[in-house]
Amino acid sequence: MRALSAILVTVAIALLGVACASEVGAGSATLPQGMETQPIPDTEFVLYLYFYSETSLNVARERFLPSDAEVPVDAPDVVPISKVALVLSSFDDFAGTLGFPADLDAQTAYDLYQRRADDDPTLTQLDANAIHVIRGDSLWADGVLADFESGSLVPLSEGRPQAWNLLTNLPASDDDPPLAAGIVSIDNDLVQQLARLVGIGAEGLETAFGIVRVETVAFGIYGSLPAEIPDAMDAAFFSEHDIGVVMVSAASYPGVAVSFLVRSIAGQLDMETMPLGSSNARYKQVDDAHLIIKNRGSLIYTTLAATRDRAEALMLRMMEDAAAE
Repeated sequence: MRALSAILVTVAIALLGVACASEVGAGSATLPQGMETQPIPDTEFVLYLYFYSETSLNVARERFLPSDAEVPVDAPDVVPISKVALVLSSFDDFAGTLGFPADLDAQTAYDLYQRRADDDPTLTQLDANAIHVIRGDSLWADGVLADFESGSLVPLSEGRPQAWNLLTNLPASDDDPPLAAGIVSIDNDLVQQLARLVGIGAEGLETAFGIVRVETVAFGIYGSLPAEIPDAMDAAFFSEHDIGVVMVSAASYPGVAVSFLVRSIAGQLDMETMPLGSSNARYKQVDDAHLIIKNRGSLIYTTLAATRDRAEALMLRMMEDAAAE
């Protein structure tokens, strides 16, 4: 929960100074293999997450089953998975594609999914070494199902070119590529939810920052790949696998105004000024996580990690890439 709270704080900090997003130029980020061409439903969503690894990640069989389902005696303990492309409309409505190393692995996961109750709002389609999963009892879910059935799928780079450009402003990191990357769209209601979840008074946030429009943040998740998805992603997990998160958001204000906003936000949240490279950044420890925020023109960079050294290294990489462009 502390790690989740730290991530939510980071999202709030990165976004609260953002109004209508301006045009964002393309960068040279290193992104997970296949992300640029991965087809996804051509629909509205608030979160997109893409994961790919040549070294598959083991997923416990129970994660494909409802909690009350009987586990088949012949089912393997884990199912290896190599790719996830997820779009989310709400916590109850989401869809995506799960990719597996082999057709047999996909068939195993598909068979486990079929043990869900008849009234469970989860639909699955088997497609060679992949499964398309749609969950939700809504018009949104119906539309996504229609997209999958008709093949009306487009890569993010084509469907949302500005969001894609924002993603390409993540670090160029061939020696430390992201495990996963994506975009999140936030509105004021969600900012209020973030405030409540991390224990910050919503009235205090409104007093400090006012009511602002927030659009899109790109994020990358860096670290070592665990052999298996753990039951809890707590501070120990983040530390053991050197997990770090980088976020990039874009403001419509001129760079000077954004710098002022960042300083104001940092002051309200009691962040300290720290030297970093040839300039300064803002730093704060939140529970068991360390976060740093800095802007370059209208782009706002935020890093989050289990250690301060990791957060600093990720921010330095961002600054070096930005300076080289």
